[in-house]
Amino acid sequence: MPLNSPLRGLNNLIITSHLAGQTAQARTRAALAAAHAIIDVLAGREPDHPVDR
Repeated sequence: MPLNSPLRGLNNLIITSHLAGQTAQARTRAALAAAHAIIDVLAGREPDHPVDR
């Protein structure tokens, strides 16, 4: 969410990450995928699932 989003100023809004339905195994897989993406970028490779496109 952009820093200047009007949602950030609302007193009746709670912003949370989207992890409510994930199992421990799913969180582990997501963490490993993120780590592999970081390793790819640091090694000069394109990550499998870039989020900026």
